[in-house]
Amino acid sequence: MQGLRKLIFAAACVCLSLSAQHATAAGRTGAVAVEGNQVIYTVAPDETLPAIAEQTTAKAENWRELAKANRLPSTPTVKAGSRLVIPQRLLPEDPVEGNIVSMSGHVYRIGERGAVGTLSADDKITEGMKINLGRKSFLTIGLPDGSRISLPSNSYIRLTRLRMTRFTKSPKTEITLLNGSAELEVNSLKENMGKFEVRTVTWIAGVRGTRFRVHVNNGTTATEVLEGEVAVKHARETRERLLPSGTGLIQNADGKVKMGQLLDPPRFCINCTPPRNGNIVVAIDPVKGAAGYRVRMAADRNMHDVVDESMTNTNEAELKKSVRGTYHIVVTALDVNGMEGKPSVQTHEFKLPSLPVPNPQ
Repeated sequence: MQGLRKLIFAAACVCLSLSAQHATAAGRTGAVAVEGNQVIYTVAPDETLPAIAEQTTAKAENWRELAKANRLPSTPTVKAGSRLVIPQRLLPEDPVEGNIVSMSGHVYRIGERGAVGTLSADDKITEGMKINLGRKSFLTIGLPDGSRISLPSNSYIRLTRLRMTRFTKSPKTEITLLNGSAELEVNSLKENMGKFEVRTVTWIAGVRGTRFRVHVNNGTTATEVLEGEVAVKHARETRERLLPSGTGLIQNADGKVKMGQLLDPPRFCINCTPPRNGNIVVAIDPVKGAAGYRVRMAADRNMHDVVDESMTNTNEAELKKSVRGTYHIVVTALDVNGMEGKPSVQTHEFKLPSLPVPNPQ
């Protein structure tokens, strides 16, 4: 019984100690605390505003901005114990790195001076990096906040901005799509005040958390929203257009802009007709308004690990058969303007053909 009492007493002491530590961290002087969407600094004895500005914003000259934001006199001195709000716009941004989730085919990194090298699976994705994909090549990039960037064949991007705001851990990401396509899954940025933008020559797409696609091809730019909402604006305008889920916007080479609903998910059948040259045949039921179809096969349902794709303007497509296993096939319809529709997904298990049984002698 005495041992049990000692154990209970020790546990209580630990709890009290942790509570005290938490309270001290939240209110101790000379400390930064994030409270909701605000960054609060509690002033230590003998501290000055320039010193606080240097510590919290990385620039001592920001002390006047701190004084103004907190309605203080324009003097460097400040009372110990004061709680100062540090404006979000003054917080410094630190560079972060992405990682390669999956990769296949020929994927190249292009240096600042144009030097070309092959991207390796263990390479880190950093700000300023340009990545170019060859034919039948696929890449999915993971970002520190869990967002994903998936690139199909013949795509070319630049990681223009890859940072995180200090203290709040707010992601600040900017992707420039130079050619091809990108499918993006952006985790919610509403609570941490993050920012995610995809830029093309003509359009900017900004999101707070959603799933969408962007395409650039021969002067045509398109944005298609699969989940959530995307705010798009022309690069030379300030007015935004809000695209809800299931809609898209496309600007053709002639400059005409069209907005509309994405085509419905196609119904399709895998190997309803015999394989051709060992390839998988995907038979697609016609979709009203479709001018073609895009077919992809991946090792995961999220389509991060794509192994093959095919474009067709008929109701059939062929995919190269991979090793045996379970694969996920996604089919989308393309309208007459080139905008890609909603995806339809099927899971299929592919087995190696049985070996012939020898006749008994």
